[in-house]
Amino acid sequence: MNAEEILQYSLVVSNVNKNGNGGYYRHGVAKTLVEKIDVAAKWIEMSNDGDNIPSINALAKAAKVSWNFASKVVDELLKEGQIIDPKLLVKDIPRGKGSKSITDEDGVILLRMRSENNQRSLQDYRLGLYKETGKWLSRSVICQWFLRAHEFRGSVRKLTQVPIDKLKTQAG
Repeated sequence: MNAEEILQYSLVVSNVNKNGNGGYYRHGVAKTLVEKIDVAAKWIEMSNDGDNIPSINALAKAAKVSWNFASKVVDELLKEGQIIDPKLLVKDIPRGKGSKSITDEDGVILLRMRSENNQRSLQDYRLGLYKETGKWLSRSVICQWFLRAHEFRGSVRKLTQVPIDKLKTQAG
C-alpha cells in the first residue's frame, strides 16, 4: 500500500471525512477550542490584510473548514466577544448506544425479564422486547444498555451469609 492508500484507509477506519475546502472532520464530533482559535486567528489576519472584511467563503477556504464552522467562529467573535470552549457547550442529552432507542418503559421490561430469569441470552431479551413493544433492537444495543443504564456496578447474584467464626478464621 502506498501512502495515499494508507491515508484513505485510515480515514475510512476512523470515520473521518474531508470537507469541500480540503480540511478533515469527524461527523458529530465538535471541533476543539484550538481549532476554533486557529480559524479566528485566520479571520483576524485576513481582516488586517485588506480594507474589506473577508467573506465567510474566503475564510472557510483559507482555514480549510466548512462554511458553517467558519460562520460559527466569526459569530462568536463578533456577537459573543470571545471564542467559546466547546466543552462548555456540552448539553446534558442522552448519548451512546441505545440512549435514544431504549425508553424508560423498555428498560422496565428488560429489567423485569432479567428478574424473571437472569440467565437469558441477549437474543431472548431482544425477542421478548419485540413481543411486548414491537421494537426491534440489536443485541449490542441491549448489551450496552445493561452495562451503562444504571450506576450500580457489580453482580446481581444472591448474597449468602457467612458465619462470623468463618470470617475470623479466614482473616486470621
